[in-house]
Amino acid sequence: MPRKNQPKSTPTLKPAPPPLTPAQKTKLRLAEIPGLVLFDDVFMRQVFSDNIPAAQCLINIILGRTDLRVESVQTQYTISNLRGRGVCLDIFCKDSIGRLFNVEVQNPSKGAHPKRARYNSAIIDANTPLIGGECEDLPETYVIFITREDYFGEGDPIYRIDRTLTKYNRLFGDEAHIIYVNGTYTGNDAVGKLMHDFHCVNASDMIYKELAEQVRYLKETKEGRGKMCEAMQKLFNVELYDYRVNEKVQEINRLMFKLHLSLTDAYDVADVAPDIAPDVKMTLGMTP
Repeated sequence: MPRKNQPKSTPTLKPAPPPLTPAQKTKLRLAEIPGLVLFDDVFMRQVFSDNIPAAQCLINIILGRTDLRVESVQTQYTISNLRGRGVCLDIFCKDSIGRLFNVEVQNPSKGAHPKRARYNSAIIDANTPLIGGECEDLPETYVIFITREDYFGEGDPIYRIDRTLTKYNRLFGDEAHIIYVNGTYTGNDAVGKLMHDFHCVNASDMIYKELAEQVRYLKETKEGRGKMCEAMQKLFNVELYDYRVNEKVQEINRLMFKLHLSLTDAYDVADVAPDIAPDVKMTLGMTP
C-alpha cells in the first residue's frame, strides 16, 4: 500500500543532443538531394540558374510556341522597392525582342495568390527603364505561376489572364499577361509532359533533355551534388535570418502592447542585433 504524502519523484531531464558537425550536416543534405524535384525551390533554382536552354524550353511550352529565343535568365532575381516590399523572383528571363518573363514555382500553391501576380507584374514594370521615357515603350511581360495543385480547380492545363474591355470581350492591349500552369495536369501533350518532368525524381525518367541534363548533373556528379549542398546551406541561412527578423518584430510588438511603450522605446528594449537591424526597422516602418 503506497505511503501517504510520499514526495513526487523529479523527472529526469534528457540532455540536449550535441550540435551536428559540418560533416554530419553535409551528409544529411546529400541524403536529401536524390528525392528533390523541380517543385522544390532550392533544386529548381539550381536547375534553371543561367540555363538558357532549360528556360527557353519551359517558356516555349507554356506559351505554346517554338520560336521564342531566350537571351538571359537569372534565378532569385531581386527587385528592391524603396516605398514598400521588394520581390525575389524565382526565374527572370528576357527574350530576343525584349519581352520579360517571371516564372514562379509554387509548392504549396497558396503562394500564388492573384494579387501576388499583380504585384510582381507591377514591380517589374516600375523597374523597367523606358526608352525615351515613353510608357508606350514598356516591354511585353509575362508573370507565370507553376502551381503544384490546380489553383483554379477547373482541370485545365493552362489558365491565361489578360485585361479586357468587359462589355465588348476585347483585349485591352496593355501586353501584361498572367499565366497559371496546373501542376496536376497529366495530359499527353507538351504541358502534360512538362509537368511529368517537374514531378520526376530521376533524370533518366524525364522527357525534355534541356531539363534532364542539369538534373543529372546536380544529382549524379560529385561537383553537382557539392553545388546543391552549398545552395541548401544558403537557403537555410536565409530562412534562419528571416526567422530571427520575424521573432524580433513580434517581440517589439509584444513590448509595445504589454508595457505601453512607444515603437522607438520598444525597439531599444528589444536589443536588436546589428545584422538584422535594417530589416527589422523596415518591417516596422522605422527610418533605417
